[in-house]
Amino acid sequence: MESKGFTIIELIVVVFIIIVLSVIVVANYEWGGYELELGQSAQQLVGDLQWAREKSISSGDKSYGVCLETQTSTYILFEDKDNDLKYDASQDILLERVRLRENILVTKLDIGVSTPTAYIVFVPPEPLVKINTDKSYVYITLWSQKSNATTVVFVYHSGLVEIK
Repeated sequence: MESKGFTIIELIVVVFIIIVLSVIVVANYEWGGYELELGQSAQQLVGDLQWAREKSISSGDKSYGVCLETQTSTYILFEDKDNDLKYDASQDILLERVRLRENILVTKLDIGVSTPTAYIVFVPPEPLVKINTDKSYVYITLWSQKSNATTVVFVYHSGLVEIK
């Protein structure tokens, strides 16, 4: 007698393969979402650094900056009223406290040595880039708590900002 259908074992194997492939796709989709949030946070930081630079150029006589601290999910955009190249809440104007995407932290600030706080200030008219007053660069490490991935934003004394 000739059979013209599938056996129950064949059907179970096919269903199992479909389930395994679905789990893999869903897991990768979720992981990719965390990576996307990390990338968006880095782009947001770069955009705000460029905004501060452009604001300093257009103002002609006002310095603008970004204050970052480690182990936080926020940073501060400020106008440096007292021209001391750092953020002081009693002296400077807080323009905005920016929150990074959920579960993204600034974990490391490197200016040649690790530091808990970095000030990146754009001084007109060129503008000159001042990093913790006289350093030539800062590396800002952003970390995703969900995917455990990191990305680094490089800010150089020349004003160049890049993500690696």
